[in-house]
Amino acid sequence: LQRYRSINTKEETFDLILRKKGEKPLIGKYKGKSRRWVVERTNSWHNRFRAILIRWERKPENYLASLYLASSIIAFNFFDR
Repeated sequence: LQRYRSINTKEETFDLILRKKGEKPLIGKYKGKSRRWVVERTNSWHNRFRAILIRWERKPENYLASLYLASSIIAFNFFDR
């Protein structure tokens, strides 16, 4: 296969690795607990704060400070239950 990089071209070869017949695929073997819902829940909690959802701050330091403030409020409310 050829891959183009800007003006100069460079030929690269790729080795095709296939599993043998009867060999089980490794994809889908992980049986651990899914943690996607934790991330989605936290993103939802952050989206309740308008200053984070709509970025009003121009400086990254101010946005980071509002993110820290929202995270601390979320943590306080979570542990205050």
